[in-house]
Amino acid sequence: MDLGGLVLRAWATPGHTDEHLAFLLLDGDRPLGVFTGGSLLVGSAARTDLLGAERAEELARAQYASLRRLSTLPEEVAVWPTHGAGSFCSAPAAAKRTSTIGEQKASNPLLAAPDEDTFVKQLLGSLGSYPTYFSWLAEANRRGPKVVVGDPALAPLDAARVRALLADGAQLVDVRPVVDFAAGHVPGAVSIPLRPQFATWLGWLL
Repeated sequence: MDLGGLVLRAWATPGHTDEHLAFLLLDGDRPLGVFTGGSLLVGSAARTDLLGAERAEELARAQYASLRRLSTLPEEVAVWPTHGAGSFCSAPAAAKRTSTIGEQKASNPLLAAPDEDTFVKQLLGSLGSYPTYFSWLAEANRRGPKVVVGDPALAPLDAARVRALLADGAQLVDVRPVVDFAAGHVPGAVSIPLRPQFATWLGWLL
């Protein structure tokens, strides 16, 4: 893909998933950086067990080859992963978000593994737990959302019912404009104005 003089080139980097891609950014023939997605992460690599524990080792071996390919890039090439600090996709999680190929060759313990078997043992041994919805998320995305016909019926909530729900651990999201929220709101409510990024903020904050 030509980006006004810069070129974005797709690289097959299976491991995190079978079809995983990294994208190399070039200025002419000179690589500037690589969007490593879920392959090479800062101080780590993406986990390989999200498609099932029975495939974790097979994908870890594919991940080994992908990381070795990425490590052949010049040391000054920037590394821009999509996963970083706090991501359940990282094995294990690291603190930094970006790096360079040279920094990773010097500090990433997985890149320092002397052979494939050692790499696989280190990677699989570093896998922690992850949310249970990961096991059915891909299938839910494949099927898509349920089709809603007509307006969904929502039962009205009076003040007493809201108090009872909040006392039982419910969280109240106030979707009004922030100036209205600032003027007065239910104590403990979370302000997330209704806008295109609403679902993202809802996921992050709640």
